Amino acid sequence: MLIFGPTNAKSELANVLKEDHHFDEIEIEVKSADKMTEPQMHAFVKDYFNPEK
Repeated sequence: MLIFGPTNAKSELANVLKEDHHFDEIEIEVKSADKMTEPQMHAFVKDYFNPEK
């Protein structure tokens, strides 16, 4: 699971999810990112999960 964004809320959300045992088997990664448009967010996620173009 990828959580990204410009504020600290992403880290707080990751901590809440890590405390929930439903997410024990899911790897949660937090990445800092500047404020982005929706197309930029799509590109960011696409590049993250498929780094080779």
